[in-house]
Amino acid sequence: YQSKCSEIVARYDGFVAKFMGDGLLAYFGFPRAHEDDAERAVRAALDIADAIPRIETRVGAPLNVRIGIATGVVVVGNLVGQGSAQEQAVVGETPNLAARLQALAAPGKVLIGETTRRLLGGTFELAPIGPQALKGFDAPIHAWAALREAENVSRFEAARSHAMSHFVGREHEIALLMDRWREASEGEGQVVLVSGEAGIGKSRILAALCEQIGDEPHIRMRYQCSPHHVNDAFYPISSQLWQAAGFSSGEPVTARLDKLEACIERSGLPPKDVAPLLAALFSTPLEGRYPKLEMAPVEQKERTIAALIAMFEALTRQAPVLALLEDLHWIDPTSLDVFSRLVDRAPKLRVLFVITYRPEFGAPWLGQAHVASLSLSRFARRQTLAIVDGVTGGKPMPREVLEQIVEKTDGVPLFVEELTKTVLESGLLREENGAYVLTSAMSPLAIPSTLQDSLMARLDRLAPVKEIAQIGAVIGREFTYGLLEAVAPIDGPPLEEALEQLTAAELIHARGQPPEATYVFKHALVQDAAYASLLKSRRHHWHQRIAEAIRDRLPETAEQQPGLIANHFTQAGLLEPAVEWWDCAGRCAMSRFANVEAVESYSKGLALLADLPKSEARARRMLSFRLAVGPALLAARGYASREVEHNYETAGALAESLNDRDAIFTSARGLWHYFYDRGDLARALALAERLLALATADANAEESGLALRALGSTRMNLAEFARAQTLFDECIAASAGSPIGVCFERHGEEPQIVATQYRGLVLCLQGFADLGLETTQSALALARRSNFPLGVAFARQIVGHMLALRRDYRACLALAKEHVEFCSEYGFVFWSAGSRVLHGIARAFVDGDRNGALEAETGIVEWMKTGAGLHVPTWCSLTASAALAVSDLELAEKSLVKGLDVAGKNGDVFALAELQRLTGCLLVKQNRRDEVRETFAEAIATAREQGARLYLLRAVRDLARLLAEDGERLRAVELLQPVVDDYPEHRNGLDYREACELLAGLR
Repeated sequence: YQSKCSEIVARYDGFVAKFMGDGLLAYFGFPRAHEDDAERAVRAALDIADAIPRIETRVGAPLNVRIGIATGVVVVGNLVGQGSAQEQAVVGETPNLAARLQALAAPGKVLIGETTRRLLGGTFELAPIGPQALKGFDAPIHAWAALREAENVSRFEAARSHAMSHFVGREHEIALLMDRWREASEGEGQVVLVSGEAGIGKSRILAALCEQIGDEPHIRMRYQCSPHHVNDAFYPISSQLWQAAGFSSGEPVTARLDKLEACIERSGLPPKDVAPLLAALFSTPLEGRYPKLEMAPVEQKERTIAALIAMFEALTRQAPVLALLEDLHWIDPTSLDVFSRLVDRAPKLRVLFVITYRPEFGAPWLGQAHVASLSLSRFARRQTLAIVDGVTGGKPMPREVLEQIVEKTDGVPLFVEELTKTVLESGLLREENGAYVLTSAMSPLAIPSTLQDSLMARLDRLAPVKEIAQIGAVIGREFTYGLLEAVAPIDGPPLEEALEQLTAAELIHARGQPPEATYVFKHALVQDAAYASLLKSRRHHWHQRIAEAIRDRLPETAEQQPGLIANHFTQAGLLEPAVEWWDCAGRCAMSRFANVEAVESYSKGLALLADLPKSEARARRMLSFRLAVGPALLAARGYASREVEHNYETAGALAESLNDRDAIFTSARGLWHYFYDRGDLARALALAERLLALATADANAEESGLALRALGSTRMNLAEFARAQTLFDECIAASAGSPIGVCFERHGEEPQIVATQYRGLVLCLQGFADLGLETTQSALALARRSNFPLGVAFARQIVGHMLALRRDYRACLALAKEHVEFCSEYGFVFWSAGSRVLHGIARAFVDGDRNGALEAETGIVEWMKTGAGLHVPTWCSLTASAALAVSDLELAEKSLVKGLDVAGKNGDVFALAELQRLTGCLLVKQNRRDEVRETFAEAIATAREQGARLYLLRAVRDLARLLAEDGERLRAVELLQPVVDDYPEHRNGLDYREACELLAGLR
């Protein structure tokens, strides 16, 4: 029993790990992986189930066997010792599942798990037995009984037991094949060799060609080579003949001979000369129907080849033949001889041979006039995304998921399709409003089980140098010769030879020559497979060696890429040095204004700190990280994001527990920023007053500037413009002695720059638009000199807002276009949304473009997606104004309703008078004149109370125009004249000129 089992397992390159009594544990894929290990395991299992009952026993009773098969990633250590000691060297739950399935199986049966079933596709006939509750598994396990190998199914069809995905790209290749098909159909036979790496789409092209040819009269013949039959003569030919004749397993000999004769007759040849030769291919007895073959093996082989070629040629005389020969790299020598002869004869036959193979195989027919060659390249990003779109049914996926798919699959169509399916089945995404959204934080995508065997097989074929590939995988997708040599167990010529082998096998690409060479894994998934094949302890070892080598031997790399060292120390499980280097990485990213990278670095450091024992030192370090990441969060996530709130709330609690006065102020100021930009002005006002009290108590000039800026900004949005201006003046005076840059590094802004730009806004609203523009422009100039991109984005937004208030729309459009590009470059999601509002309203006024107003509306939506409620009423007033300018009354009304609603809820009444005035303008266009006067009067009252002369001038002008139209010219003059006389400056502006022109017309 043991001998027979071992023999069968070895036949399929399996490894017998352990016998325990009557039990057997066998591995397929260890110590060397194959791309079809699941198939090998099931074939071996079926052979064992068939062979064991045939063993003769001393007691005469037949033996029986139950077999369970499970597939999954396991890491196998050194198989030493006996019994349980040996089993402990296997890491993974897969052996346990196989054992449970074995116990569940009936005598003589083979049960397989879900992952194995998926890998088999349609290669075997399976019978479902439903979900099973198995010990050690939380959820029921779906299982199937493997019955027998499926017949008449090609390798591609077996793998594609489900519907094929939408065909993408390859237009040139299909066109060439169809051109050759036309020539072949007219009697000039052609051969097309299609080469490409595994998964590149060779078989998919054949399927697409068959679809293109469709119902045209032709004969199709498919020859499938197999890795299991490279030494079986005539295998792809006999398999095709089996299918063409309609044979089935277990049928009577007479029935099979009848089918064989019918198949031969269809080709127009006499069965008596051919049938005995072909029957021998299937070991089918002749049953006296024909005389026995009495000839030497060599002669029989030659006559068989001649008969097969004669049948093939006869078929080409009946109709054009499409002959598909797949996976030529696995062909047996005899079949290769047959096809070589057919290829030579092809020009005189009506046949198109399409032959697929992998690049490592040297096709023998290249260079012949009737032989064309196609080498399939990987897909570009556009085609990769088209495959993803086909798998998802057109439903958009999150950008970060798409990027991982694109990065890891490297344009290999099969990889793209399988990884996308794995993501959809993983529970990582859910459908929402016709799109996929993440259900949890994004993590690295796992290798699909359908690709695991193929990837590991490529590594295992290079067993002597596999460790070098594994070390390279630990370093990363790209690694240098110098770093590899610093940590690898070999160096010099042996290392160079190992790398040459990996390059020749196309696992890695090389750039340059050692010692200056750089290497890149050809596929990200190959790197993942090499990394996953290491035991955890070995991974830790290599990560530590790599981190120390970069730190000690490559100082320039350590300085420029501290995150690289941090990541290796993290993966090595060395938390304290990892925290130190994540801190360095965060500071390095901040110095380059790489805010997203800074957030990631500090977040990783905080995650590691959480795993360290509690102590005051840990708390202080966590507080330091929280305060350091704050400015980066403001820039990368938006001032009003929940991450900002959580970060500063946590920092505040830590600061209070440590009684750290400076940190208490910094945390409170960060929280003020959150509530202010959230639009929660009541809580923002309370925090701003607390900040001023803290700063005053310590007589701290820097903190006073920050507190006054916070209080002034809050008062500004509460429309207390004169009071806000005073606070901004005090802020500028308090901050005058502080060097530019210190505040930005700690708080994400410079208070005197922000106070100056906001001072310009409130000046404009109070009627000083020229002075206001000059003030905001000076703030922008100062921000540019300070060289902080976030500060520049903030200041440019305010200048754009100022230009929009002045109705200088051409200047606003030019600035907004620059602003959009700038924010996009730096990833400022908050100001990027604001820039779209400005760009949209300027387009509407300058070009009369209705889409401009819609762009502004989109900008408001994006602004609010960051969590922001601040300035929404102002953006709505600008959008409504633009919508009215292009006669989009529906959008104007929508914007005004939203603006008034948000202003009422949040108390952000900065643009309340303008919203009220524009509502009156909308009512005029809607011919609701009975409501208009009251609405304009309301706007006038609001503007007077706020001291907003700009809004007052506009509202009075519009009401005066309405009064004049209604015949009340004197009243219109009495209303408008004092406001015009009181207007302090900007008398070349549109608002003032329109008011004066209206007055002149009324007299």
